[in-house]
Amino acid sequence: MKSGVCLSLSSLVDAGSALIYMFIQHVLIFLFKWPPPPGPEYPKSPKGRIAIIGAGVTGISSAAHAIAHGFDVVIYEQSDTVGGVWTRVNETSGLQINSLLYRFHPAVLWSSSFPSRDEVVHQVRKIWEEYHLEPRTRFNTPVKSVRRVKGTGLPPHGDPSSPRSRWIINDGEDGIFDAVVATWIIPRNVVVGALIAGQPAGREWPIWLTWQKVITWWNYRDVPELVPARIGLFETTPIVNDEFAKVVKSGKCRYVRGDIVRFTNGGVRVKVRRRQEKPGEGKAEREYAGDLVVLATGFKRPPFDFFQDELFPKGYDGPNLYLQGFSTEDWSVLTTNATFQHGMGSVGHVHIGIYMRILFTFLMDTKTRPTRQEMKLWVDIVRFIKRDAPGGAFSFFTYTELSASLVVHFGFL
Repeated sequence: MKSGVCLSLSSLVDAGSALIYMFIQHVLIFLFKWPPPPGPEYPKSPKGRIAIIGAGVTGISSAAHAIAHGFDVVIYEQSDTVGGVWTRVNETSGLQINSLLYRFHPAVLWSSSFPSRDEVVHQVRKIWEEYHLEPRTRFNTPVKSVRRVKGTGLPPHGDPSSPRSRWIINDGEDGIFDAVVATWIIPRNVVVGALIAGQPAGREWPIWLTWQKVITWWNYRDVPELVPARIGLFETTPIVNDEFAKVVKSGKCRYVRGDIVRFTNGGVRVKVRRRQEKPGEGKAEREYAGDLVVLATGFKRPPFDFFQDELFPKGYDGPNLYLQGFSTEDWSVLTTNATFQHGMGSVGHVHIGIYMRILFTFLMDTKTRPTRQEMKLWVDIVRFIKRDAPGGAFSFFTYTELSASLVVHFGFL
């Protein structure tokens, strides 16, 4: 009887949590979702034209924000479908963080706290269809060149009386654009939560050194051999997975640090490294037997060689960009999530819409447009503030830092 009562209470708690979760999402949709255009022919008199490179989470979200605010877009996608890298992962893949932190667009409605790949792709496609982006998408169209229209651009490149760039994508078949947004996203979605992402300035303050040790102990207290010897918590992107640590602790999985020598008929031969040794320093060779090899090597960041070199000069190339997204040479070039290296926070969250609104502001109000000197000064100031950051001034960023930068920027507009 007691077991039945406990089971019923547990079911009631789960049902109540699900209702609260759905209620929160509907409130967010009501408050922040902008209505889609009434038809694919809108807007008839756009405020501007924006080229979006990539039809993944970031690209579709950026395009939907633009359409909803009266801008026309053209989306360039090298594959034959929307969804980006999410369409190229295993169907069992899913979010490792709560989906409330992965609301890449206000219209998103998750059915669970940790949705799988198929649901993520479904939400991307839903927004793509709802905001009439299908006729504006060019599939199987890799971007090979992004060229500034001759005679346009910030001084001294163009006419000082008209300091605004115009852009041509590839052969110019889709006309001239007022701005270009290059997007990308990694579907790993790391983060322990807001506590980790709350590092305020990326620097090793004494309190954060203590906090780093607490977090490390909490997550790896039973498997200390998994903790990297030379890389700190605020230096690279951690992959947080409670189940993996449990599997290693139980002995069902062996974690081996090493450099792969070659595959053999019976498995794989590895130069084993101790925890303190760097890659390449392993000396003792061992062969590990196995019937199946899984190559879990992740994704390679796509190159930006279609942009002109002058847009990303040495010292001000990715990730050393204005507000971590805009080219310091031209504010009409935005690289949302495309220059991200390491950090803590969700790459699929509200900052996508905030970046687009900043771009809209630049396009519509000449008084808000920053000069090259102002954009580079911002980068230099952040470098100075984070000069002692172990992960680098821009190579490692937390979501709190990113949010603070955007909020402060809006305060000065």
